[in-house]
Amino acid sequence: MLAEADSRVQATERERDDALSQAIAAKLANVEAEREAFLNKENAIKMAELNLMSNYEIVRLKHMLAEARGPRDSEVAQASHTVN
Repeated sequence: MLAEADSRVQATERERDDALSQAIAAKLANVEAEREAFLNKENAIKMAELNLMSNYEIVRLKHMLAEARGPRDSEVAQASHTVN
């Protein structure tokens, strides 16, 4: 009788240990998934920031080009009028 009770206790403890191991594994998987999601969000934010900076730089360069073309286009127009 004592051996049977001891056997049941050991079986119950093994089941408990297995359940704890499964719970810990699930918790670790959840933590890893949350970390991965955070990194993905962080990377998406960084990419959005880089896109904004690139867009700003493109607008700035287009503006500089337009400013540089303005006087040149005026010179070309004046030169064509003096030739005619």
